[in-house]
Amino acid sequence: MTECIDEVDKILAKAEGKIQRKRGRLCNHGSNQKCTNCLPLDPYDEEYLKEKEIKHMSFHSYVRKLTDGHGKSTKMLKPLDNESYKLVRKCDNGHKPFPKGICTKCRPPVVTLNRQKFRHVDNITIENEYVVNPFLNYWRKSGHQRVGYLIGRYMQFDDVPLGIKAVVAAIYEPPQTSTPDSTQFDQDPHDQDVEELCEFLSLKRVGWIFTDLAV
Repeated sequence: MTECIDEVDKILAKAEGKIQRKRGRLCNHGSNQKCTNCLPLDPYDEEYLKEKEIKHMSFHSYVRKLTDGHGKSTKMLKPLDNESYKLVRKCDNGHKPFPKGICTKCRPPVVTLNRQKFRHVDNITIENEYVVNPFLNYWRKSGHQRVGYLIGRYMQFDDVPLGIKAVVAAIYEPPQTSTPDSTQFDQDPHDQDVEELCEFLSLKRVGWIFTDLAV
């Protein structure tokens, strides 16, 4: 199945994205002029995000930060390096073969995971309580965990620069075998029907939801 670019991504890709600021007390110029105190900020401006208590920048803001000019620079054209993290099996450093022996020469390089600085979706809104209550009722009645797909659409989220929110209209619960502390998907004969219905209603799977509750 070919995945199309969502309409909201097309809109945000073309948007200027600058954070507009009004004239302040330190501005000593006319209404048609700008200074360092009122110039628009980049959507990834760290001070602005900190001031507004935005923990993660939006995905499109992160892309703007990397491309440093809305894709017009050559900063991202550098080819990726081919890294190898394999263990050297035939080491001639005088120790027993792995796993009985290992040294700095044959062990893999250290990998450090960096914290992700952006979110693909900045906010999730559920249209009404009738969407989520039937999903939770399964756990309330059985004490077993449950997993469901969030069905909805993506929209612009103005509270975060170049932000995206998912508006959830329904939860689809595929066939699954559940226990009080686990759940496993079963074969779903209606999966294609769900896809076709979503396409007809201009909706899509925007995420998933699962219970993690104790009895």
